[in-house]
Amino acid sequence: MPAAPSAPVTPRQRTAALIGGGIGLISVLLLRFATTSPWIVLHRLNAGCVLPPLWLLSCLWIACFVLLGAAAGVILSTDAGGAAETAAWRGCTFLVLSVMLTFAWYTLLFAKFSLFVSWLCLPVGLVLAVLCGISWWQVRPAASLVAFGYALWLLLIFFWQIAVLVHA
Repeated sequence: MPAAPSAPVTPRQRTAALIGGGIGLISVLLLRFATTSPWIVLHRLNAGCVLPPLWLLSCLWIACFVLLGAAAGVILSTDAGGAAETAAWRGCTFLVLSVMLTFAWYTLLFAKFSLFVSWLCLPVGLVLAVLCGISWWQVRPAASLVAFGYALWLLLIFFWQIAVLVHA
């Protein structure tokens, strides 16, 4: 049976959200420090006039993955049972694949300077993020809104990268 939209968050879910958010934070920071600085690539592309300030993008990037980790923690710690539990795991599978594609995009763009191939990762990751949100809606609608927000973020990055490619 799906959890009610206004169901309170249990202590177990709070703990899982903190652990998931911590995993999201650590993974995004490791990715950032394992690749070249995005400033170098964006400067080479002369993207400063197309994109918002990079400090803002960095903060949004980190916040996005912390929230995704927290939402995944809440979803996986919900005692849903039956079809809702299957939907929770299916949504988490979609999320993991989407995050892997987003990390591949980041690595291909900023470490390998492969503009077109990196751009191809974004629409697939976007579709997977939407599928994650749809799956999570059956379990915890508030957590699914985080997945839909992530999909919007990927859509925004998709169009920003088009603008940078056209401008370059």
